[in-house]
Amino acid sequence: MRIFADALAASKGVPCAVLAIGNFDGIHAGHRHVLAQLRELADALDAPALVMTFRPHPAAVLHGRDAPPRLSSDTQQQEALRDCGVDGLLVQPFDRQLAAWSARRFVEEMILGRLGARGVVVGEGFRFGSGRSGDPKLIEDVSRDAGARLRLVVVEPLREEGDVVSSSRVRRVVASGDDALSWRLLRRPFALEGAVVAGDGIGAKLGFRTANLEPGAMVVPGGGVHVTATRWQQRWWPSVTNVGTRPTVRGTALRIETHVLGEPGDMLDGVVRVAFLERLREERRFDGLDALAAQIALDVEAARRLHEVVHPERWPDGLGSSRS
Repeated sequence: MRIFADALAASKGVPCAVLAIGNFDGIHAGHRHVLAQLRELADALDAPALVMTFRPHPAAVLHGRDAPPRLSSDTQQQEALRDCGVDGLLVQPFDRQLAAWSARRFVEEMILGRLGARGVVVGEGFRFGSGRSGDPKLIEDVSRDAGARLRLVVVEPLREEGDVVSSSRVRRVVASGDDALSWRLLRRPFALEGAVVAGDGIGAKLGFRTANLEPGAMVVPGGGVHVTATRWQQRWWPSVTNVGTRPTVRGTALRIETHVLGEPGDMLDGVVRVAFLERLREERRFDGLDALAAQIALDVEAARRLHEVVHPERWPDGLGSSRS
């Protein structure tokens, strides 16, 4: 899959493509539903499949607030799009000038003009242009007025367990600590990716050395102890992760601490990916470090048992297979 920094480069790299537009954060089941239609139409038209997303997040530009926490890093997003058969990713710079474009101008100048798209695949609720005034019907109308033979596919929202699968819903589920449901909605375990930072060494003193993860702009999973898998230097390791404030040692700041089962080596100053497989228990305060160490030993044994059933090396693409 090729990655493009602007529409001109995309039009040269994957000319006359079939286009899907959106933020595509997390590449959850709803996104995969859209991307399957994108690939199908691209194959029917013998055209490349192009996804167009925006940086920074439009909310940060339009409303001056932080973008929603992300469900996937750039690397994770690109891996997932590639796995879904996407040929090109256009990361379109988003600023106030682009935000001021009318919906009609966006169709005329961006979709038909700069990109020369042969087809467009969007969700039923897709809105675009200044004031979010554009909808799928406008794409169809403007294309017809311009004499363009554009194929439009409007995809109905995917529902799972009674509700629409959306990035906002998945964020709430991940933040609640429901690893099983987030796995079903994402079609993969949620995986937090970030830098390993120095801790205070308490885990090592208890006999359970941990890697402390800095989540950056990503969603933080709900508090508690989780069975996880940790990717380090192109290999997946079974692990157990605590998300919380460490009340036994009177901690106050949120920590994400992962104990890797095995001998991964020194993980400091690296970037790791921690996949959340199953939540074991809530975080709680113990009566001293000995009691805490005894509970951690039980958590580690529970993680070992789960990994005997679902071992990362059995997943075809490392962490992409579903468990629904």
